[in-house]
Amino acid sequence: VEHAVRTASALRGPVFVVVGHQGEEVSKLVSPLGAQTIPQQPQLGTGHALQVARPALEEFRRAIVIPGDAPLIRVETLLELERAHRTAGAAATVLTAVLDDPTGYGRILREPDGTVRAIVEQKAASGAERAIHEINSGMYCFELETLWPLLGELRPENAHRELYLTDVVALLRRRGQRVAAQLAADPREILGCNTRRDLAEVDRVFRRRKIDDLMAAGVTFYLPETALVDPDVEIGADSVI
Repeated sequence: VEHAVRTASALRGPVFVVVGHQGEEVSKLVSPLGAQTIPQQPQLGTGHALQVARPALEEFRRAIVIPGDAPLIRVETLLELERAHRTAGAAATVLTAVLDDPTGYGRILREPDGTVRAIVEQKAASGAERAIHEINSGMYCFELETLWPLLGELRPENAHRELYLTDVVALLRRRGQRVAAQLAADPREILGCNTRRDLAEVDRVFRRRKIDDLMAAGVTFYLPETALVDPDVEIGADSVI
């Protein structure tokens, strides 16, 4: 979540973090980074998280929503998401990715014109829908004036009995609103940390990305796959590791 907050802080505007489980500990971590925390008790899903955040966001026209467990997302990708959203004149824009193995992710259902018709969770997907490799990243850009009325229409009609933010897409479409999609150039950016294995993979990508940046800046690495470099480390050009 610290990585996610740092990335969000590089965008213009304030950063809000909805906290639930271990909320006090999370608040202590993100508050020094300039983020404002919003408690969610109980935790009734991603749609409910936006409901509890509404009072803090009333003065804003637009918001980018990202999950706190996706540390690989880049500032450039979020800026491109917002640009695509404004260009499309959409009520909502979903950041998507194409994965070789989309298991576990919600699938993107598109209209013939390329707009998004719906997002279907894996457990609710048909066989044909599960064969789709374009997935939902859980990252969105919303026009808030359009979003707020729809949050009250969300219903916990799913296996977890939660309010899913993904259901907003279908609600927008029923009202004739445009929902766009922006495909992430690097699908690794949307990887989340749901298991220890996920955490290890994300850590591996994160550290290799740092080493690649350092090599591009003139640092020599012998056997870079054996080096571990934290994100805040600075190394001068022509150094040899």
